[in-house]
Amino acid sequence: MTHKDHAHGGQKLSSSCKAHLHERGATSIEYVLIAVLISIVALLSMQQLGSNLKSYYEDVGNKTS
Repeated sequence: MTHKDHAHGGQKLSSSCKAHLHERGATSIEYVLIAVLISIVALLSMQQLGSNLKSYYEDVGNKTS
């Protein structure tokens, strides 16, 4: 009995079941890549917003001094 067989109750997986497991793994990777992309875009947007706010408040501070 192989490790894969043991992990699934000693039954051998059919090719369609193997394909389904492979597809689930590929889908999981795609979701992770999408989450990473969204995180990067969010971080870059927040950095830009922070820079813009800093400039704005520096301008306001300079005008009121």
